Amino acid sequence: MIFGMYLVNKGRITCAEFFSLLEQQIASRPQLGTLGIEMGRLSVKQVFQILRTQCDDSVQMFGEAAVGLGYLTEQEVAMLVYEQTRRAATMSDLLALNGYAEPDTIESWLGEYREAQGRVTQMTGEAVAAAAATAVIS
Repeated sequence: MIFGMYLVNKGRITCAEFFSLLEQQIASRPQLGTLGIEMGRLSVKQVFQILRTQCDDSVQMFGEAAVGLGYLTEQEVAMLVYEQTRRAATMSDLLALNGYAEPDTIESWLGEYREAQGRVTQMTGEAVAAAAATAVIS
């Protein structure tokens, strides 16, 4: 479960507020073409060619078009997507910027979320171990 959905489930923000924050988060991500140029993986000319290709095939993602044209490898696209995600505003930052809570409160919520995630992971691990033990016994 992602942090924003955890907050919705806990009643700390509404579903509409979460989607608004999610839209802001997506809008804060730099575009792959911009990152490709910035990181020296693509030229401006290549970015425009990729965009032209996308115009012809509107369902093709930027990275798919870049790989199809031979400008990037799948690994390079993955690196750009990782960098894009890394540079996006965090949900915690957006919660504070939009006035949903003070940073200290958000940190507390994040701690609760991480603790809850740890319990789920531990419970899942225990269930797998129990199932494995049962399978070995039977």
